[in-house]
Amino acid sequence: MKRFHRKSRVAGFTLIELLVVIAIIAILAGMLLPALSRAKEAGRRIACCSNMRQLAVSATMYADENNEFYPERTLGPRWPQRLWPIYRDLHLLRCPSDGPAVPHTGTSGTNGFPADASPRSYIINGWNDGFKEQLEAELGRSVPNNELMGLIAGRAMRQTAIQEPSETVLLGEKDNPSPHYYMDFLEGVGNDVTEVDQSKHSNPVRNSRGGGSNHAFVDGSARFVRFGKAFVPVNLWATTAKWRNTVIEF
Repeated sequence: MKRFHRKSRVAGFTLIELLVVIAIIAILAGMLLPALSRAKEAGRRIACCSNMRQLAVSATMYADENNEFYPERTLGPRWPQRLWPIYRDLHLLRCPSDGPAVPHTGTSGTNGFPADASPRSYIINGWNDGFKEQLEAELGRSVPNNELMGLIAGRAMRQTAIQEPSETVLLGEKDNPSPHYYMDFLEGVGNDVTEVDQSKHSNPVRNSRGGGSNHAFVDGSARFVRFGKAFVPVNLWATTAKWRNTVIEF
């Protein structure tokens, strides 16, 4: 008896089917990658906010141990070095979103002060308007902005003198290339508003008036603030009523 064998058919993809699958994978990847990128940035923003909160708490603890005064204005050691024994980890000075270039810091007077010389993403409030008001009361005269900076060396802001601690910025995020330690919006010529990076997070283009940045406040809290909202309608960097309600150009 003859036996007949049916030839088995080998299953496989045609070229067109393969191209369709590749196209579908490419479309899905294009949809998922931006979402993954946003999720990673959200994680970095949260880590950055945590860093700032720890630095703000360190500043509060420093004030508790120094008659309620924050670190004074000096050419060294500056605030990163003075707070270092409290926060202890220099990595806290750097925001995970700050890069790819290493964030700059000042180079003058940093010899022997590792924290002052470390890469730094944050800038502290210079308390210009508060010092201006104090000096004018002490001297009994008006103090021009171009004279102010020469008079505030060695001065320190008293934490309890700040009337709205939950709405007054202690620390902000600085522009990557900026070496500034203090945000001085009253400098006589120009101001340090340009040193603040207001769109470090949630925006693909830096300083494009979109997104926002993290800010730490005098009460020890930290939160994300949309671009411009730290200055308008209220200047959250100011401590006096006059300057909190004065429009700051940026």
